[in-house]
Amino acid sequence: MARDHARINIAIWGSTGFRKLSPAAQHLYFVLVTSSTLNYAGVADWRPKRLAALSESWTVDDVDTAAHELSSAHVAIIDDDTEEVLIRTWIKHDGLIDQPRMAVSVANAYAGVSSLMIRGVIVHELRKLKSAKPELKGWGKEKLTEVLDEPEIDPNETPVYPLPEVRFGANQSSVSGSHLAQTEVQLGPNQTSPTPAPTPATTTSSCSSLPATESRSAHHDYPDEFEMFWQTYPRKDDKRPAFKAWDRARKRASADQIYHGAIRYRDDPNREETYTKLGATWLSADSWDNGPLPDRTRPSERGPARNRAQERMDNNRAVIENLRRIEENYGDEPIQGELL
Repeated sequence: MARDHARINIAIWGSTGFRKLSPAAQHLYFVLVTSSTLNYAGVADWRPKRLAALSESWTVDDVDTAAHELSSAHVAIIDDDTEEVLIRTWIKHDGLIDQPRMAVSVANAYAGVSSLMIRGVIVHELRKLKSAKPELKGWGKEKLTEVLDEPEIDPNETPVYPLPEVRFGANQSSVSGSHLAQTEVQLGPNQTSPTPAPTPATTTSSCSSLPATESRSAHHDYPDEFEMFWQTYPRKDDKRPAFKAWDRARKRASADQIYHGAIRYRDDPNREETYTKLGATWLSADSWDNGPLPDRTRPSERGPARNRAQERMDNNRAVIENLRRIEENYGDEPIQGELL
């Protein structure tokens, strides 16, 4: 059944983190929470142009700037590729898991989410809620149990939604004001302030002022440095966000550092395919500096695993020694033997 209302707890104003958000970011939060596309897992459609059209004075750049703020605070997790946004604490505060039938609706809504990143964060939030409130009735539902078995992603490791590009006119070298610095501003050749004149409408010709990396990303024409990393990295999902994260990461490390870090991560014997990070997540967290992954096997399992390996080595040595002995005694006659 579709939602016909939104539940907003007035205790939200008691949250210091929420009160630190700008009015624009708070407005976007309430727009998303009351969106008709928001499902029972807290995921809504992410279409900045449609969101901007909901308010006469809003622009797409205003929406993107507010989205960057919500994303930086991990209030919202945005996947631009799949056009989905997750209100991260929705499940926690909406009380759905305490109602068995609604808990099934959460699991069904999760199944309909396309973004692997958002799916992973939903699992993370559900596991955290179950740890804090194991008595909730919905945990007994099989469908929800299946969701809890899915791979999780820490929201702190998700890439931040990027700010819109800032463009300058011929006689301008900077933009003053923290909010202006975060929005896309176009100034005429004789204008020194964005206030007196209205911002002209963006046309197709303005694309020439975009950085080369933006143009390449839009057409999926990636530079060789990134392609080399992508071929090495063990998980091949969500390439475009990974490229955006690569561009930012290259300001903090050399391509060689990142590349060799990816090789170490790929070849780490304790890395599991199920829990392998998205490329964008790995890059945003500077994971090329990480050491080896911890041994995931339980202590009770490690001894037998080493014993079996030692047994195979001993058997192989015995077979090789036997082959050598047979060869010495029988020359070129057929030899039978198989390594384990």
